[in-house]
Amino acid sequence: AQKTLFVRTHVRIFNNLGDNQGVSIHCKSKDNDLGTNVIYNDQCYGWHFHSNIWGITLFFCHFSWSGGEGTYDIYKAKRDCRRCDWY
Repeated sequence: AQKTLFVRTHVRIFNNLGDNQGVSIHCKSKDNDLGTNVIYNDQCYGWHFHSNIWGITLFFCHFSWSGGEGTYDIYKAKRDCRRCDWY
């Protein structure tokens, strides 16, 4: 973990639901609330950050669309790489 402390991590979430269906995304970590964003088909929402010094950074997002909703861990420092793309 020591060598990745100062490396910037990029996370992108893509909407591929089709039919120009929007998805509302609200992402946050313990220290950062990124607010609610809506993306439509073939659009993406992303952000970048540096993992905390302990290597325990976690971002989770709540998704809501016409077909349902759910909350998912989008970035876990011990699981994910420096560039995470979710579809």
